[in-house]
Amino acid sequence: NGQSLIIGSVYGLNTYDSTFWKRFISQVSSLGDVPILLGGDFNLVYDTQVDRSSPTTREGFSSSRGLPMLCNLLQIVDTWRLLHPAERDYTHMSRAHATLSRTDYILVSQSHLSQVQGVEIGPIMISDHAMVVLRWGVLRAGPRPRTWSFPLHVFPDPKFHTF
Repeated sequence: NGQSLIIGSVYGLNTYDSTFWKRFISQVSSLGDVPILLGGDFNLVYDTQVDRSSPTTREGFSSSRGLPMLCNLLQIVDTWRLLHPAERDYTHMSRAHATLSRTDYILVSQSHLSQVQGVEIGPIMISDHAMVVLRWGVLRAGPRPRTWSFPLHVFPDPKFHTF
């Protein structure tokens, strides 16, 4: 419908650096009053009591406030926590520390939360992170476009098999 949307992928530093996050917030804010969808490995937990398998304040006061401050300043919301307020699930497994943490997020502008249809955390399988999947509903105006389908008549054609 001609609306702009900022879609960003974030990889936060492994150690908390307030300068990095201040610059990040400043740069995103400078893009104007545009809805935001950010996803990625923020390397921060939102709440040290529920987003770690072993609750701790090990990160220190500043870093434990980092993600809530980011969300507050950019008016974005942790979509998984919004839809799963009482659940505990994790997106990162640290073999070195034998802990699980939720450091991967999909954050969406408060103004566009009605388009979030679902958010799920997948299993930790190949790497030390799980994927986070967002189901996003796009409001459409007018009739639905026709869907393309593969032409089934080419399957028996020998040329198709040698391609």
